[in-house]
Amino acid sequence: MQTKVLYAALAVLALSSLTACGSTGEEELATSMTPEYAGAVDPSDSKLHSAVQTYLGLNKGPKNSQYEYVRVDLNNDGLREGLVMFNLPHSYWCGWSGCTMAVFEAKDNSFALLSQTSRIRGPLVVAASETNGWGDIGVRVSGTDMYDHNVLLKFDGYAYPDNPLGQEAVPYDLADLGSTRLFP
Repeated sequence: MQTKVLYAALAVLALSSLTACGSTGEEELATSMTPEYAGAVDPSDSKLHSAVQTYLGLNKGPKNSQYEYVRVDLNNDGLREGLVMFNLPHSYWCGWSGCTMAVFEAKDNSFALLSQTSRIRGPLVVAASETNGWGDIGVRVSGTDMYDHNVLLKFDGYAYPDNPLGQEAVPYDLADLGSTRLFP
């Protein structure tokens, strides 16, 4: 009987301690410091394929379109974005200066189209540098009437550039960017 009374007293004491802590505002502070993505689910590859199919439907892309993709966290939120390089039918997705790449932002268990960039050739490199919280993407510009050179696609707060031709040339090799090589 004394054991039950002791447990009841300890439970009341613990409950009153928790209530007292809650009134100090510490709980609110801890909640406000929790990252937005805490507990968010990294969407599966099948969710990416579904998002690509929706993209194809909305853009009247050929039903027989083929693509390669990689998953990489571009915005350091713990969720891996989908970089999709469309390559077939070549006459639809590609030209003499490259193909179309789409970036799908990973959300909580889903994807949303973030941007699309034409005239892209592999390999690409996700740089260690970032702009507006998103990783810079190094690409080689070639097959144009301009000299072959490397550029960084930088996130402008809304999207990556739709064309690499207007971007400033970087004076180093893509391998020197110090991060992940994609679409080799």
